[in-house]
Amino acid sequence: MYRNRTWRAVIGKAATVGVVLALALSGCANKPQAASTSKPADKVTYLTGFQTTPREGYGFVAKGAGLFSAAGIDVNVQAGNPSDANLKLLAAGKAQFASVDFVSAVRGAKTYPGLRIVMAVQQTTLLSIITMPGRGITEDDPASLIGKTIGTAPAAASQTLFPRYADLAKFDGSKVKFANFQPNDLPGLMVSGKIDAMGAYAIDTPGIKAAAHGVDPVVLPISKYITDLYGTVIVTTTKLIHDNPDLVRRFVGAMWKGIQYAVNHTDGDGKDPRNAGALLHQAVPADDAGIMRDTMKLMKNYATSPQLEPGRVARGIALLETAQMADSGLQPDQVVDFSFAKTAA
Repeated sequence: MYRNRTWRAVIGKAATVGVVLALALSGCANKPQAASTSKPADKVTYLTGFQTTPREGYGFVAKGAGLFSAAGIDVNVQAGNPSDANLKLLAAGKAQFASVDFVSAVRGAKTYPGLRIVMAVQQTTLLSIITMPGRGITEDDPASLIGKTIGTAPAAASQTLFPRYADLAKFDGSKVKFANFQPNDLPGLMVSGKIDAMGAYAIDTPGIKAAAHGVDPVVLPISKYITDLYGTVIVTTTKLIHDNPDLVRRFVGAMWKGIQYAVNHTDGDGKDPRNAGALLHQAVPADDAGIMRDTMKLMKNYATSPQLEPGRVARGIALLETAQMADSGLQPDQVVDFSFAKTAA
């Protein structure tokens, strides 16, 4: 069943990759070593942004490929959730780093002022409404969503941003219904017709196609009407930035290497231990290596730099302020610490 093959999973421990993978990563005969052997590795918890869906695989890849350990960090990768769920755990000290959609990070800036974005995963928003053919919903006519039910994770960015999307696409968004479910459940519910469409990322289509037995889904990208928004970003606390900026810098550097490894090692059928899909499958056995591989292929064009540009962040904040999703007067440096991604690129 699709649920067992792709998104439904329990976090497992990422397996250590053998000498073959180390050769691919370092070009030498030794496995990656911790940055320093004179002190123990720093232990941190990292939360994925959308449970264990294939688009979240880069964190598992960074760990499985030894990139965090090479930076002197012992990372516990845990399944996180959208909206303010990860922000709340970060603020409570339950985790040190988390993937969060840019929209949610900006929206949560007032409630969680002690958090900062430190790098971008994707340079543009991938938020989309995804459906199946035959539902009467078309990419060229967003108004065709009127009267339909869209499933999202609770308070996910695809839901909170939807009213602004509807305004710009010139249809009455209040006539669209939303129903909330756990992220891993959405594809099955949508394919089975229990919901008409789902809020997701455009790169989630390989998993949805597999759930639909090879039928290509229909994608309505929010970026068609809303620009200047980043996609997923990595968030940490101002306390950690103040107390241990070197750890933040090393984490950002290792994560970016993991993202680049994930989007560039997609050849083969996923059985090669150097393949990004194989690394995710080792960590989360219920996740399909081939779907992860195809998802990362789609993500490659968006994962081009970890840096965020202050002017563009300001424009994104202004857009969200117009949509009443950001506080008036919010400044980019109240949302982003721009210093760390510069050293990771």
